[in-house]
Amino acid sequence: MNLSAVNRSVQLLSRLFDPSRTTEPFLPPVTGKPLFESGIRGTLPRITPEEAGVPSEHLTALLLALRENPHLRMHTLTVLRHGSILCEASFGAHDVTLPRYTFSTCKSIVSLAVGILCGMGVLSTDDKIVDLFSDRIGPVQRLRLSSLTVEHLLTMRSGILFNELESQTDEDWVRCFLNSAQNAEPGTRFAYNSLNTYMLAAIVVRLSGTSLSDFLTKHLFTPLGIKDFFWETCPQGIERGGWGLYMRAEDLAKIGLLLLADGVWEGKRLIPHDYLARAVSPIVKTPDTTGRYDYGYQIWVGHKPRAYLFNGMFGQNVLIFPETDVVVVSGAANDELFQISPFYDTVTEMLGTAGVLSDTPLPCASAEAAYHLKRTLLLCADRTEEAEALARTAQGDPPAEAASPHRKRPGLLARLAGLLSQKNEAPLLPAASTATLPERAARFLKKTFVPADGSACSSVGLLPVILQVTQSSYTQGFCGISFDTTVDNGSERLLVTYREENDTHIFQAGTNTAVRTVLHFHGTPFLAAARVSFPTDEDGNDVCRLQIDFPETPCTRIIKLFLLPDGSCRFRQEETPGAPLLERAVMQQKSSLSEQPVIGAALEKIDNDYLAYRIRRTLSPKLNLTEKANGIHSTSDGKEKTL
Repeated sequence: MNLSAVNRSVQLLSRLFDPSRTTEPFLPPVTGKPLFESGIRGTLPRITPEEAGVPSEHLTALLLALRENPHLRMHTLTVLRHGSILCEASFGAHDVTLPRYTFSTCKSIVSLAVGILCGMGVLSTDDKIVDLFSDRIGPVQRLRLSSLTVEHLLTMRSGILFNELESQTDEDWVRCFLNSAQNAEPGTRFAYNSLNTYMLAAIVVRLSGTSLSDFLTKHLFTPLGIKDFFWETCPQGIERGGWGLYMRAEDLAKIGLLLLADGVWEGKRLIPHDYLARAVSPIVKTPDTTGRYDYGYQIWVGHKPRAYLFNGMFGQNVLIFPETDVVVVSGAANDELFQISPFYDTVTEMLGTAGVLSDTPLPCASAEAAYHLKRTLLLCADRTEEAEALARTAQGDPPAEAASPHRKRPGLLARLAGLLSQKNEAPLLPAASTATLPERAARFLKKTFVPADGSACSSVGLLPVILQVTQSSYTQGFCGISFDTTVDNGSERLLVTYREENDTHIFQAGTNTAVRTVLHFHGTPFLAAARVSFPTDEDGNDVCRLQIDFPETPCTRIIKLFLLPDGSCRFRQEETPGAPLLERAVMQQKSSLSEQPVIGAALEKIDNDYLAYRIRRTLSPKLNLTEKANGIHSTSDGKEKTL
């Protein structure tokens, strides 16, 4: 019953949440991810909101509602209607044009691959898994799994217990799945498990004779014009299926549009009608803990209004509303595993409900409405200086360089008349800044801070823990952090050297805007955007606060250093999504593992409060640092020197 994988999973959990030692992975780090290029736009047309029957004021209200909700951390939002893009929003240091880690959103894409195979006549949803993997099934397994079908995998009703955590401890996921214990007979119980999707991916690979990526490229992505994506694979080279896909928001939107068109693209049917109709039907009633959507074939299905949802944790979504002909693609860092955040209610109410939007184009927006939408997009993207300049222009104040008592000021309508014609054609990315570091920064400069006890802090690293787990890319421990200055494009920036036992990361951080850089973890490049501020805490201590966003993912690393009156330094790390979300995820994994024979009784004895405490210590470590007189500092040219 695959007890070895279960035992290794318990060991991995124990290692991961033990801050006194490094996490030793069972599998090598995930490799192959390219460094993606941002700013690339696809072929979908751009139109003004009014051309799509949506008032600009309506989109402004939507963006503000999402931005200001304390329970949401939005990163990107793309809104389409009638096949055209009418809004692309980036929040903070994130970038709507960048391929992004989709988590479970890609499960729905695997379902479409299965549908294509069904349309070819080489697969049926009634096919038995024991027949599809007959060369890997022994007599006992054949008897035990005799009723398990492709549809059971599609609807998350396989009853198989081999799960995401266990997959991080074994190289042969197909073998582990087929030999795993069961908690229910196939078809009798809904249990969300990404390894069901992985098995679907393995079926596509087996029947097509090629990789899942190549199969989809030929039969789905190329017809849709999707070129730039990456899908992580398991140790045996099969795409992970249930997670691991990086894809641009616009490309995900194309797949959403394909569903609105009943699987037809530019006159050619890509997905069989019968399969797709079944895929978006509410086949399975899901538990309340997953939200108000039921489940079809790897696609969540809403009833009122009718809606289809590709859902990935933390708020990676493709929402499809047939009644209003709207597709919404989002990226976020919400503390949610399923569709339970306010995002869904807000978007459904404002874009998915019949009668809210016009069925015909509207008159051009007023200059005031266009101004407010443009300014809101700038504010969402943290382009505050440009938003303020736009506001001054709207109020009749000329830009500083054009100020003259003799210069005639154009009226509001004349100044803003061109806003709508832009149709959001350029991505809203941070602009250059001429900022200088504040005086308080001097207390941190030219200094190296190391752990006070002189040893590496084993579980503390720059890469967020959630990414360490998904990438099997664990830190070997924090050794120290150094600060210097550099000047780039007229802007003074903080130069940070973050040292780990097995690596050194050097990056710049801006004050007014985040500065982009590329960081490598076990050879894999990740785009990062770093920003620094120097506040004081409630006791008046100087603080250096670093925020490092990883825009290809939902994850953010936050570092805080507090200079105390006695000359010592207190160091804290946090990350978002953070401890509350990971606690829920781990508790779900513990509950699943507890259903396994033999090991379950032992797991039940582990106190949940103690486990939650260990998780918080791992995700939010606190260290005492000391200044090192002879340490490693980084110079303005990005090199290191020993003092």
